[in-house]
Amino acid sequence: MTRVITITSDNYLQHTLLLLESLRNWHPQIDVDVYALTQGWSAEHEKALAPLRVNVHHLQEQNAGNRKYTQGAGLQTIFKLEVYRQQQRPFLYIDSDCLILRPLDRAFEIIQRIGWLARHDGYNLGDYYEGDITRQVALKPEDKTLPSLSAGIIGCDPIKFPVWHQVIERSNDWASKVSHILHGDQGLISLAFYDLCGGVPADSHREFNHWIGRDGRTDLDGTILHVLGWKHTALGSSMLEVHRKLYEAWPKDANIIDLRTTEFWQQSLPHPWPYLNQCDQPAYRNKVRQMREQSMALLNVPWLLWRDPNESYLLNPRVVRYADQFWRDNAHRLAGFPHRPTYHLGGNGKFVAHPWQSARRWYRDTLASLRWWKRSHAAK
Repeated sequence: MTRVITITSDNYLQHTLLLLESLRNWHPQIDVDVYALTQGWSAEHEKALAPLRVNVHHLQEQNAGNRKYTQGAGLQTIFKLEVYRQQQRPFLYIDSDCLILRPLDRAFEIIQRIGWLARHDGYNLGDYYEGDITRQVALKPEDKTLPSLSAGIIGCDPIKFPVWHQVIERSNDWASKVSHILHGDQGLISLAFYDLCGGVPADSHREFNHWIGRDGRTDLDGTILHVLGWKHTALGSSMLEVHRKLYEAWPKDANIIDLRTTEFWQQSLPHPWPYLNQCDQPAYRNKVRQMREQSMALLNVPWLLWRDPNESYLLNPRVVRYADQFWRDNAHRLAGFPHRPTYHLGGNGKFVAHPWQSARRWYRDTLASLRWWKRSHAAK
């Protein structure tokens, strides 16, 4: 059974409590291990965690003033590496400045199936390759653009993925030799993976490490929302205030299912995207009809989200109408959550568009363009 683990400290406990409360919304019985830095830690901190039914482990810390900030996390690199090193069973590590917006079952399934869950962080390996670390790892010039790993959300089964402990040992070894590396453990682990494997594991899915953009908004299809260090006037003046407001605004029972993560969508791949303007051809017409029939299984998934008119075109009209009505009735519940507009919702949290009509209009216009192209070439 996969456990959830995180790290906290006396000055980061409030973030941790918000993370754990959001986790318990969906997984009241799952095992959770919290690793607490001892400097400044007291019985009061321990008491605050007790209602959330977690196992608290203490990490010895000589001086809290030595905590090195990476992305505002406030937790020293060596402590995260030490926690990673201790893991012998399947785990999902989540930074404390996160919120769980829907069940983690798919994340656990990925860890169980392939032994690893990873998210790329938007940086390249070359961004971390500077300073003292250049003497520890030989990064080829052509590999500097390879994606690097986000250490904020990592899932691993050390038995199925034995290279994990080698990566952490190498990262620990480097941490004792180098005086600085950009973004701490994230850079060390990424380069250690490269040193041992020639690159980092493949990206699992963006839903497992969503973040708030610089515009102060996020998408609705994320499972784990990473608050990060952005400060937005509209949300609050501090990261903790932003974290708390996001938690309070999210409807706690709103399990919004991303269409692309459903079993129906996965089983129907590959989709005929390049051929939607040729649906008068029997093979593709039959494929669309088959998908629409199979999509009826989604009638029991009311909080269904899609972002593309192509996607609604491949759904049965009954499914689209059912989801549309549900969003019309419930969209107001997300009015306080700073989300980006979708085909279902505008920025004000109100229902603004009918995806089925959008898809039919798109298909009609595309078909009309194709017919015009045929007529114009026939005339020549």
